[in-house]
Amino acid sequence: MCRRKINIVLIFLVISSVSCRSLRVAETGSGEGDYMVRSEKFFREVNGNNLTSGPVSINRIIIRYTSGGQSRRLRANMKYDGRDKMLISIRTFAGIEAARIFAEGDSVKINDRINRICYRGTNEDLSIKYGLSVDDIGLLLGDMIEIGGQKGKIACVDGQVKVVDMTEGTEMEYIIDCSNQKLMVVRGSTGPGNNDVRGLFKEFTDNGEVKYPAEVKWNIADRNTEIELELGNVQRKENMSFVFREGKGYTVKSIL
Repeated sequence: MCRRKINIVLIFLVISSVSCRSLRVAETGSGEGDYMVRSEKFFREVNGNNLTSGPVSINRIIIRYTSGGQSRRLRANMKYDGRDKMLISIRTFAGIEAARIFAEGDSVKINDRINRICYRGTNEDLSIKYGLSVDDIGLLLGDMIEIGGQKGKIACVDGQVKVVDMTEGTEMEYIIDCSNQKLMVVRGSTGPGNNDVRGLFKEFTDNGEVKYPAEVKWNIADRNTEIELELGNVQRKENMSFVFREGKGYTVKSIL
């Protein structure tokens, strides 16, 4: 596997460059079957349902992606301590670890196991090089970016609440399921070149500890790229171990 293929996987694991911005609830009419909900309570529940709202271990991630006429199928797992520490391991179906990504605070390290290179840098370095940041991985997995400041009541129309983000000439729309307070759809333009993106989240699972979409699908139309994720064995877990070793004989390089 060449390093370019590893980078493709990394890019999708940190696909969103959307950060906490000023969002507004889309204006909607009130029709039969629509109802009003208290915005403060609703968004508090949405934020609390985020996978990254606390420590989480995702022990089974199956990745299928197609890009530039090439297809790939990989396995991954992820640990997050709920604060500032994250570890992601990406493996082939033969069990060979292709890459290990470790982020703590503003520091990011990436072990390219295939080419025996360890990349070091910061979240800003990663954003400069790829237009992406580890901080935003939650959105890839179906987390709604945290919003506050909404007051009063909002309309739940056809079982959905729509939130719109308009920043620097781009527009992103987030559709939230009113019943389970989870993100269902993301669509719009974002990132370098204003790529048209669409994320779908479905088959929601509630295991009593955490609520998550078992199936995730992302499409970047401008790049003719599609990625599908299957999530399983997700747990809230304290005191996890985060092991990252550069390994003997590795070449150390900067992310930039």
